[in-house]
Amino acid sequence: MDEEVCYSSVSFIKSEESKTREKQDAEETVYSEVKRTEAHRGLSPSPAAADAKPLPGPHRYHSAVVALTDTAVPLPGPHRYRSVVVALGLLTALLLSLLVAMLVYYRIHVYESNALLERELHQLKGKHTSLLTEFTLVKTHNANLSSSNEMSQARYENASAANQHLLSAMARLQQVKTTLMMERDHLNQTLEVIFQFSDFAVGHFCPVTTQERKCSGYCKEGWEYYKSSCYHFIYIIDWYYWKSWEESKADCAKMGAHLVTIDSRGTGLHQ
Repeated sequence: MDEEVCYSSVSFIKSEESKTREKQDAEETVYSEVKRTEAHRGLSPSPAAADAKPLPGPHRYHSAVVALTDTAVPLPGPHRYRSVVVALGLLTALLLSLLVAMLVYYRIHVYESNALLERELHQLKGKHTSLLTEFTLVKTHNANLSSSNEMSQARYENASAANQHLLSAMARLQQVKTTLMMERDHLNQTLEVIFQFSDFAVGHFCPVTTQERKCSGYCKEGWEYYKSSCYHFIYIIDWYYWKSWEESKADCAKMGAHLVTIDSRGTGLHQ
């Protein structure tokens, strides 16, 4: 493929150094060579562009005229970055909108969280006040219970002392009762002995000693009680005063008794 030369018209603003020469030199047109592949574009160069030749000159900046038949070719410059700038602007606007939305959401969320925390704090303060009141009541009740417990303990100690005193009194009364019951039994036995005789000899059973009459118990004075019976033992050493069986039996009958023989004391009795 043959390479073609394309030309374009470009205007430049000259520097301050070249302004002094503007009056002398008119604006010159130079041709810059631009290479492009016509086959790629599908275009043919214009006759003016084919016949144009670059002009010599000492200028640093030149202007060139390029004649093209393809009007769809974009011109070099900032136009080809416009889409990128627009995309970047849209992306920046989107990010800014997202940031603003996040900030608004954060502010709303923080506000709601603060409101919720304030309500919970208020409720906790109310509960704390209620708990303090209940604690004070419980403490007062505990103090009252402690006082009541101390009073109850004192009453218990007093009751324990009174109980011990009553137990001691009951023990003494029991002893007195036992003594009285023994005296009662003794009197009942004495009455039984008395009721056995139609002519009870008070002087024999209840002699007077030290200006007080005391009953000897079941038997007459000088008699011995053995196994619910009374026995009178006569000890005679001199055989001269011994009596016969019949005489001794008669003497026993006079005393309201019977004559018996014994082997030894505590072994056996024989009538």
